Amino acid sequence: MLVYFLGNPNEIISKEELKRNVWVDRVVSDNTVYKQIKRFKEELLVVCSDEELLQSVHGRGVVFTAEVTRISKSEDLSEGKNKPLTDKQSLLLKLSLLLVILVLVFVFFQINSIKQKSAKLSQKIERLAIVYQTDGNQVTTNHQRAIAQALKSQMLINDQLNVGLEKDSSDGETFKQISAALVHDLGYNHVLNMQIITHEYGIKALVYLRQEDYISPLKIFEVDGSYELVNKVSGWVFKQLQSGVSASITDMTSSESAFNDYLAAIRWNIENKSDLAIESLERAVEKDPEFFRAWNRLAGEYIKRGKVEKAVTVLNKIDLSQASDRLSFDVLGMRASSYFYLGNLSMASTTQDEALEYAKKLHDPMIQVIALVNQSYIYSAMFLPDEARKNLEEALLYVDKNYQKSILSKIYTGLFDIYNKSYDTVNALHYAQLAYKSAQSADNKRSTNVALSNWAGALVMNAEFDKAYAAAQKVVDYSEANTKEVLIGSAALILMTQVDLIYGRFKTARLKLDALEVKLRNFEYPPLIIEYLNFEHVYHLNSGNLSTAADFLEQSRTLTLEVENLDVRIHSVMLQVAYDLRTKQQNISIEPLLIYDQPMPYSPHLYAKAQVLAHNKQGKEAELQFEQSMRNYQKRGQKYILINAINAYLSFMLSNNNTSQQVSNWLNTLDSISAPPYPYLKHKALYQSLIGSNKSAAETMQQLKDRANDWWNTDDELTLLKYSELARTQTQP
Repeated sequence: MLVYFLGNPNEIISKEELKRNVWVDRVVSDNTVYKQIKRFKEELLVVCSDEELLQSVHGRGVVFTAEVTRISKSEDLSEGKNKPLTDKQSLLLKLSLLLVILVLVFVFFQINSIKQKSAKLSQKIERLAIVYQTDGNQVTTNHQRAIAQALKSQMLINDQLNVGLEKDSSDGETFKQISAALVHDLGYNHVLNMQIITHEYGIKALVYLRQEDYISPLKIFEVDGSYELVNKVSGWVFKQLQSGVSASITDMTSSESAFNDYLAAIRWNIENKSDLAIESLERAVEKDPEFFRAWNRLAGEYIKRGKVEKAVTVLNKIDLSQASDRLSFDVLGMRASSYFYLGNLSMASTTQDEALEYAKKLHDPMIQVIALVNQSYIYSAMFLPDEARKNLEEALLYVDKNYQKSILSKIYTGLFDIYNKSYDTVNALHYAQLAYKSAQSADNKRSTNVALSNWAGALVMNAEFDKAYAAAQKVVDYSEANTKEVLIGSAALILMTQVDLIYGRFKTARLKLDALEVKLRNFEYPPLIIEYLNFEHVYHLNSGNLSTAADFLEQSRTLTLEVENLDVRIHSVMLQVAYDLRTKQQNISIEPLLIYDQPMPYSPHLYAKAQVLAHNKQGKEAELQFEQSMRNYQKRGQKYILINAINAYLSFMLSNNNTSQQVSNWLNTLDSISAPPYPYLKHKALYQSLIGSNKSAAETMQQLKDRANDWWNTDDELTLLKYSELARTQTQP
């Protein structure tokens, strides 16, 4: 490049001309040309600091403005010239040219080396994330604040960092200005273009980069294996915290021993040793009771292990008046989640409102999204769908759909929750699938499995039991491989138990219930425990162990009184009705069901009301109630609830020898949605027998026997023999 400029002084040279004459027969990008011109300028400034020899002409190219003297062989060097001096100048020029070429070659190889290291960076830090966090009132440079703002929200992880910088540019500087300054002053070009990778369990190391130390992280990453990497990062991070302005970062500790325990917990998390992580965090807060960040992380570990009340106790040890705004938001959000898990929805909502106020103070759009979405979950559980939907609509205003995939997954999950609580299966299934796909795109394993569990639940409501079972099994496998994800795995295990019971796989269901009993033994999460107790009740009721079933139902009912969740309470009431019907109680009261008509107009209690009316000898009212409920379920795509309602309706109608066209139509509906064999085929066989087709009835009962698993009993065997005998009698002359 220097040779070409020397040969064409004071001429405007375009980038295309440089490509043809400097990079002969090689393909180079415009960006490469611009970078080499920039570096050439910098080298010239080192040699000639008093003037700029290479000047840019806007839109046309560059001009080499140095005075160049051409010396020909024929020139008379003796006239007025000192020959030795001219030779020396020529030699110096050649040496300078050689030096510049060597520098450019060295820089070229260094750039390639950095690019190769950056390409392999994600593999080398496979299980570690370094998440920057800083307070708005902290004294930082504009460049550092730009980085901190871009990475402050975990929801930016695995999305393009450039987008975060563009959205969060500070002090009026535009994104391009900040980006250019960072590249020039800090050498952050490759950092700006790489993805920050996080471990699925939320690894956090509070790292604060200073200008003079920007090379250190690159050296840290040049290791093999996550264990060695964490040790390297641990030492470097603590050094940063103890030096200069970094030492005053709030929420952390000045105790090296406590900080090392904190980072040891991160390492144990990486190695999936949750118990050791908890022990390390407990030691850290014992050494420094004001180590608020460690208290907060410890509470998170307790919640994942189902020790929710213990988490609340830990969170209350954090003095929010001394904590940063960001930590206050985290603590309040976690408190709200804890109250939610404990079934105290009113406290959860109030606390989440406080968290939302802190989110607004932080001026971080992604933080506000998290707060709004979490509040929407609480509103959904309180059966306030309009309020929940407003929150999600507001949250969407802050989201860039092209990049914030993790956030979109949370919003889609919120929409799933709204429709699921409203018993709108079609929309619930749609948004559960979108949440799953978004979480997958964001490459967030935990969110992916949470979304997959929700999707499995939606598939059950859509009567796609095999798909639901397979999806739930994947979540259980993930939980088994990640032992601290007990909540996620237990919810999926309960769903699989439900499907096993639907198909009469009682032995398999028993194994899952036993596993759940072990997992939930020390749990402090009432809604999940109630679900377990309910399925224990259903298992024993269908196994004929009525006394044991009653005991589990009483335990469930007592615990249900302690929570505010309407869906949990209505399920408890319905189980009591089903038990009373099974044990043939007299004059079952319908009153406990009526209070849910307004808040839950499409819930399963509609057909339960019809069952009670039928039991109480109010046949006409029962038939009308059945028809109304089944039409509602059919309209909203609630196939699973529709199956249960139709079977209850058929049991009522066929017990009264009613073989109307309506009965036939609803039997056909069950057939069209591939209802589980029991008790559908039993009802179908009875209908066929009542209309005189005993041969078909016997064939249907045989199908049931082949598919009913443990549902098949002695009475069913006798019924099969009865229909077979009647069929033989009909065929005799």
